[in-house]
Amino acid sequence: MRRLTAVLLASASLLLLAGCAPSEDERRGDLAAELEGIDGVDTARVDSVEVVVATDPGLSEDDSVEVLQGVRDLVLAQDDAEDYTSVAVWFYGQGESSWTGDWGLGAIAADGFDQQAAFLASLAGWDGVTAADAPVSSVELKVTRNDDQVVELTASAESAGVADEWKTELQELWTSSGGDADQAIRWR
Repeated sequence: MRRLTAVLLASASLLLLAGCAPSEDERRGDLAAELEGIDGVDTARVDSVEVVVATDPGLSEDDSVEVLQGVRDLVLAQDDAEDYTSVAVWFYGQGESSWTGDWGLGAIAADGFDQQAAFLASLAGWDGVTAADAPVSSVELKVTRNDDQVVELTASAESAGVADEWKTELQELWTSSGGDADQAIRWR
């Protein structure tokens, strides 16, 4: 009888504790609020598979690095971090221009993140995407990870045909951040 009473008390305690644990929606809301608490973050959305962060327009290079590191640290601190198939951070220049880092499942925790963050942050000081009359409307860094890490770089021009100097400068920003010189940048 004592054993049955002890088992019932233990079961009841576990049920009470389980009822006190935050729900998945509450955890997502808490993560979104923490992300929005990072200086330079405007909004954050977290759902079951995706984290999307939008920054304040006009962040400096240093502030951009801080945002990226903060987002990475908060996402990786989650018990269910491996469930997020995409972690995207959007940066904005003047007008309609933007640049994005999007890390797929496991890629945000992989080697190479610091270099990728340095590249994205360097775009904050590049007139090719930040100036009011920037010739490049967007730059997207997409990183996926299966057995190996795959990096895709895509840039979009405001008008048909971007001058070679802008293409060269973007490639130089990539390599000066430590990126592979053979990395192709696809232009749309």
